[in-house]
Amino acid sequence: MKICLIGSEKNSKLHALYLQTLPGVEVETIVVETQQDIQSIHLATDIDFIDLCVEEEQLEDTLKKIGKGDKILLTEEISQSNFLKNTIMKNSMIRFSTKMMALPELKSLGEQVRQSKLGKLGVQTISLKSQQHVPVYQSFSYSEISLLHWVVATLGNFQSVYAMEQNQRYLTVQIRMEDGSYVHFECAREFGIDELSIELTGLEGMLSYHDREATPLRLTNNQGEESAFRPYGEPILKRQLADALYIQANGEPFANIQEWMNTFELIDAISQSIVKGKQQFNRGRCDA
Repeated sequence: MKICLIGSEKNSKLHALYLQTLPGVEVETIVVETQQDIQSIHLATDIDFIDLCVEEEQLEDTLKKIGKGDKILLTEEISQSNFLKNTIMKNSMIRFSTKMMALPELKSLGEQVRQSKLGKLGVQTISLKSQQHVPVYQSFSYSEISLLHWVVATLGNFQSVYAMEQNQRYLTVQIRMEDGSYVHFECAREFGIDELSIELTGLEGMLSYHDREATPLRLTNNQGEESAFRPYGEPILKRQLADALYIQANGEPFANIQEWMNTFELIDAISQSIVKGKQQFNRGRCDA
C-alpha cells in the first residue's frame, strides 16, 4: 500500500515514524512549510490515500491544491471556528479520525455495543468536565464535538433532542436515538479538571467508563457479576493511522463524512433547542 504523507516537517517525521512500522506500507513524503511548498505539490497517480498533517493555517490551501479526487486522512486537531465543519462538508473523500475515537477504552466500549454484549440498549449517561473551554463550532469545544461524534458513530443517528444551558458553562441534553434508546449528555465547562465518564446500559447488563480510575472499564451483567479491566494498545496516532490502513486494505468505505454530517446535525439541533427552549427533531424538523 502506498501512502502520500503531506505535512509540516515536525508532523511528517512523527507520522512517518509510525507508518514505517506498519507492514506492507510505502511512504512518499512531501514537506509543506510555506505557500510555495503548497503550490509545488505534485501527487503520484498510484497512491492509496493521503495522510495530511500540515499546520492548521495551511490546511485550507493544501486541500484546494490536492483537489477532491483523492482519499484524505486527517488526524490533527482543528481549532478554527466553523472551519472543522466546513472542511469536512466540502471534501467527501475525507476520513477525519479524532483521538477520542482511537482511545482504546472508547474503542472497546464501541466494540461491546456493536457486538450486542449489552443486549437492547436503554438509557446511556455521558458526562464531560473540562478545565478550559475553547469554542470551535457553535458553543462546542473540540473535545465536546469529538465526544458527540463518538456517540453518533457508536450509537447511531438521533431522532430528537432537548437541551438546556446555564451561563454557557453547564449543558444538559436529552437525546432520543433512532433505535429508541436514550442518551443523557452533560458538560461542565471550566470545571477545574478534565474528566470523562460513560455508562451504557442494556437488557443484558451495564458498561461503565471513568477515565480517572486505575481500571476505567467495568462490565456488570444482569446477575450482578462485575469485571474491571483496562485495554492497552499502541500510541493514539499509530492507532489512527492503522485504522485507516485497515479500512483501505479491506475495501471498506474510507470517508466518514456521513457520520460527521450526522454529528453536526445533532450539534445544530442542540443549539436550536437551547435558543428556542423546546424539543428539536432530526433534519431540523421542529415540534409544532
